Amino acid sequence: MKRALVGTACAAVFLFGFSCAGVVAQPEKGSVNPTRIDLGTVYTGSIIEGSFCQKASGGDPNIPFEIVPPPFVKILKRSQDVAYVGEKSRSLGAADSIEATAIFALDTSKAGKFEGAIQVALGTTKVTIPITATIEPSRPERKRVLITFSPFLAGNAPSPDHFKPWTELAAKQQWDVSLLANDPAKRVFRQIDLTKYDTVFLAGDALSTASAREWKRLNQYVESGGRLVMETSRFWGGSVDLANQFLGDKGLRVRNHESEGNLNKTIVITRENIDASVAPNAVGQLRFMRVTPIEVLNTVDGKVLVKAVGIDEKNVGLVVRARYGKGEVIVTGQPLWWNWIGPQWSKGADNDKMLAWMLTPRK
Repeated sequence: MKRALVGTACAAVFLFGFSCAGVVAQPEKGSVNPTRIDLGTVYTGSIIEGSFCQKASGGDPNIPFEIVPPPFVKILKRSQDVAYVGEKSRSLGAADSIEATAIFALDTSKAGKFEGAIQVALGTTKVTIPITATIEPSRPERKRVLITFSPFLAGNAPSPDHFKPWTELAAKQQWDVSLLANDPAKRVFRQIDLTKYDTVFLAGDALSTASAREWKRLNQYVESGGRLVMETSRFWGGSVDLANQFLGDKGLRVRNHESEGNLNKTIVITRENIDASVAPNAVGQLRFMRVTPIEVLNTVDGKVLVKAVGIDEKNVGLVVRARYGKGEVIVTGQPLWWNWIGPQWSKGADNDKMLAWMLTPRK
């Protein structure tokens, strides 16, 4: 497969260096996003990455961007660019503000409770970002999960507490999770040994920037017994066609349109439309927004796990599964997985329990 950039305006804001504004929240001029970073409980040796951004008034993209992190945080990359508010400013070439973004990594070499602050200055605008993490010793019995699209990215949430559902779920499941901040300038999986992970979650923009070599690695990972969870949808422009090239020989096909739900309307799925194999004592109802349906073409190796209500076709679902070699692939058409388990999108539903089931292989 050829490497491709995200085609939609909403998803493009995640490409570092273009904009520090995310899908959910945009920082005001002179502010920072997020204002606080709480990484929860992670384990020694894991990869924990995220990003933050700062805005300042003015039109000079070369103003100084200075960062002083605490000892347990490393800055991996920084970029800055001009921003425009409205078509008039853009047509005149008159930048309204400067956006500066930095990708960071947590040092997980030592266990302990870590608290500190990242000092950031963009020109004369200075801010402080508190950052905390609890790092526990890694244990071989824990399920290891690799997620290619870290939730802790600039602009991904209206408030730092937005990620509590994720940090609480990860702690409850005691997953040994690694979270990657996708950078289109790097290979999605870098030099990471995928066989060390029980589950690989290919999510968000990372799917659209994966190379042919990385898709081949994923095939080998699944064939040898791994569980691949894939988030692909119309929302992530360009991801559907790439996903379908990978899923073709697995008897699955993602449709290139959204279902009925949008940002103002949810699709509610009740228990009778959820396969009996899906945590029958935990998952009773699910909610989806801006979800894309997926077809199961090979019903011998594939199965609909969550039916696409409103589509009168038996083998079309919002979450599906296919066996491949010794492993399996689970595909969901729901974008923005950290929002999906949050209170705004999952009120009265068991979305967090469904995500837990998806990320934990049964062996």
